[in-house]
Amino acid sequence: MAGFCEDEYGCFGSMTVNAGDFPLNCPGWDLYGYQKLWAEFEIRTDEVTLPTAAGRRSYPGRLDQSAYELTMYITGEADQNGVPHSDPWEGLYKNLQTLWNNALSPVGTGRGLRPATLTLPWGDDLIADVKFEPLRETGEIEDAHFAVYRTSITVPAGRFVPV
Repeated sequence: MAGFCEDEYGCFGSMTVNAGDFPLNCPGWDLYGYQKLWAEFEIRTDEVTLPTAAGRRSYPGRLDQSAYELTMYITGEADQNGVPHSDPWEGLYKNLQTLWNNALSPVGTGRGLRPATLTLPWGDDLIADVKFEPLRETGEIEDAHFAVYRTSITVPAGRFVPV
């Protein structure tokens, strides 16, 4: 099989979008950095200054929308199923188009979110509705066999929750 080997992708967890039918970790690409999604959450706190009192009045914090920047490694060697591409540059282009069509393009229905399942390294699943930003190069892409991109994922509910 061409592309990333099975033990090379998804070893720190994996994610699928669109009701589990599209993988973000496969022989053609590997989204990385899921550890942030386990424990880094945004908390909205409201502290009010009272004009006639010393200090501030504190209110309970609330979970707020969270955003995470993740790294995606993409190879032009193979597609998501490990089928080799004849030309790595054309393969890189096709993989980028597949990612755009299935995970990164704006959703025009509902609230504009995609259902996502995050599978932790030990097998437990967490779910959330998410929004992805388009990919951005981390530097010049000189090798179609290994390209590095960044994307941001927004979780409006604030965090992934157990199934």
